[in-house]
Amino acid sequence: MQWRGNEPSKRAESFTLPKLDEQADDAYNTYEGRALYYNATGRTVDAMSGLVFRKTMTVKVPDEMKPWLDNIALSDETLTGFAETSLYETLCVGRGGINGRYASFSG
Repeated sequence: MQWRGNEPSKRAESFTLPKLDEQADDAYNTYEGRALYYNATGRTVDAMSGLVFRKTMTVKVPDEMKPWLDNIALSDETLTGFAETSLYETLCVGRGGINGRYASFSG
């Protein structure tokens, strides 16, 4: 996963370094230039994801379903990739959801 680093955060319009009361523009620009963006949240999410997927997943499915593991969401995404994306969303937002609707078949 990719997180914005120091420079992209400073270039963002909503950079969260407030201007001090009665601070001149050039003083603020110097102050902003010295600021460091330490991405603790991004590092934590990456570390937690790495811990979960450190080992290869063990999956037990019937033989008829094994081909689905390489295209689990019908979007050329493997089961592992789908699980990583789902975990990432859950860690970042605090919740996640998977809508599983497949047409029924007989046979």
